Amino acid sequence: MIAFRTLVRLRRLSEREGTRPGKEVMGLADALIACQLEYAVAGFFLSQAYAAYLYATLGIIVGFSKAMVPAPRRGVALQSTRMTAAAP
Repeated sequence: MIAFRTLVRLRRLSEREGTRPGKEVMGLADALIACQLEYAVAGFFLSQAYAAYLYATLGIIVGFSKAMVPAPRRGVALQSTRMTAAAP
């Protein structure tokens, strides 16, 4: 489920760009979404035969996500997401 959400997020980000690389990213995201759906259907009928394909596609999705999400800029402080208690 997380892999599917990641692909949809990457597709939306590349759709905003509208450039040629953005369209190629959209195409790859669509292909990987279709791959995940096909795996779910085929794995339902032949679960053991498709066991190795899950890890291969998840690895491709993780690599694709890491390549497309820009790294934080140097010198920019990251905001803490931790909630702090208010002082009394």
